[in-house]
Amino acid sequence: MSEHARVTSIEALKDFRADLCTFSDRAKDGLSSVQMEIQRALDWIEDQGKHWQREVRRWEEAVNQARTELARRKIIRIGDRAPDCTEQEDILRAALHRLDEAEDKLARTRRCLPNFRRSVDEYQGPARQLAGFLEGEQPRALALLQQKIDALEAYARLTAPTTDPKP
Repeated sequence: MSEHARVTSIEALKDFRADLCTFSDRAKDGLSSVQMEIQRALDWIEDQGKHWQREVRRWEEAVNQARTELARRKIIRIGDRAPDCTEQEDILRAALHRLDEAEDKLARTRRCLPNFRRSVDEYQGPARQLAGFLEGEQPRALALLQQKIDALEAYARLTAPTTDPKP
């Protein structure tokens, strides 16, 4: 491999360096934004778990209350006839249905959280590598590139020595 470089435009190197700086700034901003979104999503999922846990407790209480009211209603006899318990049965059915929904949503939320965390872990490895590059390697690369640009500009400013013809 040749130790020589063929540089046709110092301006192109300057533009490349500027673009590399822009990339670095945008990449850092992007990594920061993604981290904030990850935290926001994690908080939301955890809040959903708490919400559905409260809803399960609420509907368990409603089911117990509806069962108690239905049992109380069945005990009351009006003469020889059994009391009409249709309304209490409907209330119990609705409470059981809502309890099932809340338990299902709680179970889904609990399954979602480990999957989300696993996905975040898969993302964070490469993200940390990129952040490490942007913080450590990239500034050194920019400094080296600037040194090369400065050296090329100094070289371009040199003038060839003039030789006097020998008398």
